[in-house]
Amino acid sequence: DTLKYSGASETAYFHGPTRIVADDALILCTRGWYNTRTDQCQFSEGATIRNGSTVLQGDSVFYNAATGYGELFCNISIRDTTGNYIVSGDYGWLDEASGKPLVTERALMTQIFDEDSLFLRADTLLNLPDSAGNNRIRAYHDVRIFKTDLQGVCDSLIFEEHLERLTLLKGPVMWSEKSQISGDTLILTLQD
Repeated sequence: DTLKYSGASETAYFHGPTRIVADDALILCTRGWYNTRTDQCQFSEGATIRNGSTVLQGDSVFYNAATGYGELFCNISIRDTTGNYIVSGDYGWLDEASGKPLVTERALMTQIFDEDSLFLRADTLLNLPDSAGNNRIRAYHDVRIFKTDLQGVCDSLIFEEHLERLTLLKGPVMWSEKSQISGDTLILTLQD
């Protein structure tokens, strides 16, 4: 709708529905600015950034395309289209170089399986990939797990995506149909 460009700072300011295509990234938003020299940008009002297999969404987004670092504020989601998971909440950051997203404030991870989904809620979700690049999602404090055939609670959890394995720590309790199990540590494999 409205585009202003500052030649001195090489920054574009936009007010209205905007579409930006830069290398592998596609950016959609309504308001914001984009510095074409530094590849830094800030978007608001329903911003979406697609870069490779990663999709970032939020009411307000700051993103540095040169470094792959982004911060998201309010109603956010970080989606990995190859790993079939979505992490959402109200604040988050993503470092694409290390593959380490962090989400806090109403943090929720949804792992999509062929015929079901696993929902994991915690105060904080952090992905710490192992040396082979496999996702190891860590959930901290007041963890809740929901799936059609099981539920669980614990203080902390590690989800190893490539092994489809959950390790529940500090007072874990799991329920499945009419069964309940608890212990110091519970390890659950979701395969088969």
